[in-house]
Amino acid sequence: MQSNERIGVFISSTMEELREERRTVKDALTVFDPSLHAWLWEDDAPAQDRSIRRVYLDEVERCSVYLGLFWLRYGEHTIEEFRHATACGKPRLIFVKNVDVERRDRQLVEFLQEIGPVGSGLTPEWFSDRRDLTPRLLRAIREQSDRMFPNWRPPRLPTQDRLFAGREREIAELRERMEGEVPVALMALEAMGGLGKTALALELVHRIRDRFPAGVFWLDGFGPEKTTAEHALRKLAAAHPSGRAAMDGGRAITSEDVRRWIEEAPGLGLVVADDIWHAAPLRELRAILPSHFRLFITTRRDDLVQDVAWKTYELLRLSPGDGESLLRKALEVPDATDAGAVEPLRKIVEDLGGHALGLRMAAGRLRREGGLNAAPRFIERLAKSPNPLMHLTLGRGESRDESVEKCFGLSYAALTDAQKVIFRATGAFAPAGDFDAEALMAVAGIEPSDDHARWSAEEDIMGLVPDLLNRDTATQRYSLHTLLGAYALALLQERGEEDEARTRHVHHYQERGDRYTGQYQPERLDPEFSQFLHAFAWLERHTPHRLHEFVFLVSPFMLLRYHRSELRRWLECALESATRADDRLGQANTLQSLGDLAERVGDPESARRYREKADEVDPRKNRGTAEGPQEA
Repeated sequence: MQSNERIGVFISSTMEELREERRTVKDALTVFDPSLHAWLWEDDAPAQDRSIRRVYLDEVERCSVYLGLFWLRYGEHTIEEFRHATACGKPRLIFVKNVDVERRDRQLVEFLQEIGPVGSGLTPEWFSDRRDLTPRLLRAIREQSDRMFPNWRPPRLPTQDRLFAGREREIAELRERMEGEVPVALMALEAMGGLGKTALALELVHRIRDRFPAGVFWLDGFGPEKTTAEHALRKLAAAHPSGRAAMDGGRAITSEDVRRWIEEAPGLGLVVADDIWHAAPLRELRAILPSHFRLFITTRRDDLVQDVAWKTYELLRLSPGDGESLLRKALEVPDATDAGAVEPLRKIVEDLGGHALGLRMAAGRLRREGGLNAAPRFIERLAKSPNPLMHLTLGRGESRDESVEKCFGLSYAALTDAQKVIFRATGAFAPAGDFDAEALMAVAGIEPSDDHARWSAEEDIMGLVPDLLNRDTATQRYSLHTLLGAYALALLQERGEEDEARTRHVHHYQERGDRYTGQYQPERLDPEFSQFLHAFAWLERHTPHRLHEFVFLVSPFMLLRYHRSELRRWLECALESATRADDRLGQANTLQSLGDLAERVGDPESARRYREKADEVDPRKNRGTAEGPQEA
């Protein structure tokens, strides 16, 4: 079966006794996947010049999956439909209503015994009523879809936030909009920074992922220092075998290619674009998604989705109960704890105004200081704590919250001087980007050859977890909330350290790009993509005369790992800066790299012209080359 065929489900049962269940099955399948065709006699068998028997047998032959419902009565036509599906080699899913079984017809009992012997027969699913039937049905259909489309490989979702708690009302309302009788195709979750948009979105899509047989595609936010539209398109393309082949062959991938491939997805799909800042790439993403894909975004910009096709949901601060649940979970407070003992937690929620990020910082501080017993003292210190950011300007469009900034002040004041240096260094990294300990130490100015300094710094970094830094134990990489990153950047700027930290950031990632492509391991640089974008943006704004050196050393990675639209823009900027500086070697190397790029995208004539121009500018034969290894 090809992946662009519609899945057809033939619904078989005795009609009268299971009339309501038949309707439930069809309605559930239609909502689950609008591209799926559920054939029901009472809906889909028009008047025609064929016998009734020929009509239903022909439909069995045409279907992708036979779905049989059985309860009390033995129906000859139903049994014939099952045996015909068996003879045609159709996948068969059997659901048996397990109510009043003592009244079941003897012939039906014998039939169910015949088709279900252990080791050689089918495995039926038992249900009690229509409400019980629906989740069992959808799980079976999704598993069957996976078997029918083994070459369709949607990406894995990020793991759920381990501290997520509450928000059940918000999840129920969002599910109603996305799964209701008229599901929303374009959904935007809006809120100021730090209220928990990403955590809520992750929790939601993990709960509803089974409704999307084509998969859930999680994309990081778009912007000049985040994921590019090209990078997002390639993530979508990688689900399709033709898309994977195109990337393995180093071919350019267009929006039209991606749309054609995901048109063939096995049913309903969902794309989640987290932390969107810019409208242009969002429009491009919308344009390629077919009708059976839905788009869900999170954003802090309430002006981003003005189109009436979008439905928006404003996320508010945590309710007192949900805020208390978050603190209880973080501090592992037993449910049976006396209400008076947890009263300080309620006070902390009140003092921090239900701000999710502030409560997480508070939980981290309390865990270090003794858990629940430390709460009264924390409340006193919070009331007296100065706001270390009060006189600073926050960049990145972040909203101010004095109570949260005071909570941050408590965590920051508790750090050692060495830890403060390391935390401030995080302000030099890409917003929402992650990084490893090697990069953080380099940007903080810690000498990697000094073993004692490195070991001490590693301990200092771990001391920032989880109050201020998040650590992914699987990848050993660190990240921090964009709002905390804005705090770190403001502190860097206050102390006049930003230029030095950003210069170290550029040097580190420039050297890392050169190192791993030189070792024929460009795939090891994939997690650093947002940092490369961030470093380029800094150079473009502040030291454009150094662009050509950075781009020259990083371009092999960009070339081999398919960031070619972005690379073209980089090379054009680098060529312009080298020309202004009258750096002939820089011009020649950049022209050489443009030639390499043109050759890779199948334009040999442009490649020849760029290389001839490079030789004119600098005829030396021992110039560097950005070609790098031929393939990852």
